[in-house]
Amino acid sequence: MNRLRELADADPLPALRPEYAHARPSLGLGKTLPPPRILLLYGSLREHSYSRLIIEESARPLR
Repeated sequence: MNRLRELADADPLPALRPEYAHARPSLGLGKTLPPPRILLLYGSLREHSYSRLIIEESARPLR
C-alpha cells in the first residue's frame, strides 16, 4: 500500500522564485528612520553556554 501522494504544486517554495524577490529591499527606508531591532534569545545564563555563544556570534553582523 503506497501512502505517498503527489503534491498539487511541484514547486513547494514559490516565494523563492526570482520574480518575487525584491531587487532593492531597502528602497524606501529613509535615513531618519531608526534601524530595525532584532531580538535574539538564548536559554542559558552560564558564561560559557554554547547557545549563548551562538547568539552572540549571530548578533555581531547585525550590529
